[in-house]
Amino acid sequence: MFRNDDYGPWMGKLTHLEDDLSRLLGRKVEVIPKKDLKWVIRDRVLASSRVLYVDAQR
Repeated sequence: MFRNDDYGPWMGKLTHLEDDLSRLLGRKVEVIPKKDLKWVIRDRVLASSRVLYVDAQR
């Protein structure tokens, strides 16, 4: 999601993204790195995931 998994100081970029998405969707949003998904929900979350945006320069 972020170039070289750079989430910024104190994961600031991730927090900012969560805030923006929460405002946009009107509900609480949690954004976590894929590797940090809990094993209990990992398969279900990844099975329902989809790409929303791809940076052409990436």
